[in-house]
Amino acid sequence: MNALSKAPKRAGQILSVVILSLAGGIAAAQAADDIATSSVYSSDSLTFERWCSEIQHFDAARCAARGSADVATYQLAKDKLETYEIQYDRQQRRDREFNESFSLYQSPNLGDPLK
Repeated sequence: MNALSKAPKRAGQILSVVILSLAGGIAAAQAADDIATSSVYSSDSLTFERWCSEIQHFDAARCAARGSADVATYQLAKDKLETYEIQYDRQQRRDREFNESFSLYQSPNLGDPLK
């Protein structure tokens, strides 16, 4: 399994950590499990509406009201997710550069040794 096929699972795990760090208790753990086992959310696609209804499972009236506490919590979650995405992207770039550095020092292809 290569690193690219692990990326969506890793992103889901990162988001689970974000959710657990933002709120305590069983509700946060359930939300993290829901996110990790369903589609992967990115900070670009995480709207207030999706966060409110799909992650927090609030009723439609509460989501439509956009309470100041809910909006603040959503923004905190989105900011935290962006931070983790940046860290993840940096690590992926470092890993890729590290792997590519070995290809620079390999001996040139000398052809098929059996010919």
